[in-house]
Amino acid sequence: MLGLSLRTALTADTTGKSQLLGAWRLISGDLEVRFEEDGTFEARTPEGVTEGRWQQLDEMHLATWADENKPRRVNRFEVQGDNLIIIDDHGQYHVHKRLPAN
Repeated sequence: MLGLSLRTALTADTTGKSQLLGAWRLISGDLEVRFEEDGTFEARTPEGVTEGRWQQLDEMHLATWADENKPRRVNRFEVQGDNLIIIDDHGQYHVHKRLPAN
């Protein structure tokens, strides 16, 4: 899925909306991902675009999938200010910076 590893933990703000909503850019790469309130996401790289769905499972986990017939990916993540830190299944940290709203 274009290197999009979203085995992550999800947090919510005081309005009940996910802090994950909006656009993020991977600091050490060419990945940009946008999470929408309707449960969809779009990931862009120089190689192309992947669209799919996401769902909060609990305070620490997020499921993503691009095809209803394939298994969902479950990732941990943490939002720290304007940084989204995604921890993949190998324990590697992927730090994303929040992009300004359009």
